[in-house]
Amino acid sequence: YKADGGARITALNTTWTVPANPAVNFGSNAPGWWFGIQTADGAGALIQPILAWGYQGNEWDIFNGVYDWNTGAKSWTTSDSCTVQPGDLITSSVTLAPGT
Repeated sequence: YKADGGARITALNTTWTVPANPAVNFGSNAPGWWFGIQTADGAGALIQPILAWGYQGNEWDIFNGVYDWNTGAKSWTTSDSCTVQPGDLITSSVTLAPGT
């Protein structure tokens, strides 16, 4: 989605239900879900809440990731993660801070 005529997206929300644990551990191909928001031209920071299997072991974790396309691979940063369980309902939000 792209906001019309210079308008700003001020909030984006989603709700996930954590799925069952996978039958097989996937390594780098582990399942994960995320949504993200970034500048209209695709440059700058991509901000994304992430639900991932295997991020901190054989478990589901929710965390935030930020990748800045302007600075390359060294720009990937994440928040602390929180372990969640199959069946948990998670609401994730990205909100524009006032004055930015």
